[in-house]
Amino acid sequence: MNNLPLLNDLRVFMLVARRAGFAAVAEELGVSPAFVSKRIALLEQTLNVVLLHRTTRRVTITEEGERIYEWAQRILQDVGQMMDELSDVRQVPQGMLRIISSFGFGRQVVAPALSALAKAYPQLELRFDVEDRLVDLVNEGVDLDIRIGDDIAPN
Repeated sequence: MNNLPLLNDLRVFMLVARRAGFAAVAEELGVSPAFVSKRIALLEQTLNVVLLHRTTRRVTITEEGERIYEWAQRILQDVGQMMDELSDVRQVPQGMLRIISSFGFGRQVVAPALSALAKAYPQLELRFDVEDRLVDLVNEGVDLDIRIGDDIAPN
């Protein structure tokens, strides 16, 4: 098997198996019955199995089709879960953020703001230090240095 089945073809197959017909699935998807038939034929060719018995009056699932249906269901559920988790990761800040600030400004302004940030995003791990010295951000692994009134080195 050189080609993998397309996820959309698996979905079309599952719909046809559930509805026992091409026309209802085509109407649901807003495509022609010929398109649905072509997707099923390509899936059968890709998998090298007959998924459905077709007559002029009805469509029934084959034994191989039932096994493929079970696999397709798990695959599509896993892909759906993956997409949900990826969506959550993109929307919710998480991971570690190391922040340094000058002593006075850090205690009075930055620390309260970071406290609110930590409450709003518990998946975000904050490491906050106050230092009254210039910090080498790269070598010390610092993500953000917040200062006010300090001279900044040209590099």
